[in-house]
Amino acid sequence: MMASPEWYYEENLKGKTVEEIKSQIRSLKRTIRRLQKEVDNSESQGWQICPSPEVQLEMHRLYLQEAVKALMDAQEYLESEE
Repeated sequence: MMASPEWYYEENLKGKTVEEIKSQIRSLKRTIRRLQKEVDNSESQGWQICPSPEVQLEMHRLYLQEAVKALMDAQEYLESEE
């Protein structure tokens, strides 16, 4: 079972610096690219993963949306501090 985007935020983004959030975003993008390749090539493979690569891909896209929101919030906060 995949974790919710809210859980992902609480565990991986909350309280992080802008640079740490950017690092999370890069990592999510790498994972999304890898999963997309798996989905594209899954027709030729006979095995199943649970959750499926399609579900993993969709959840990582939601995590990425959460990370982008967190980055924008963190940058706005830094700008308001100046």
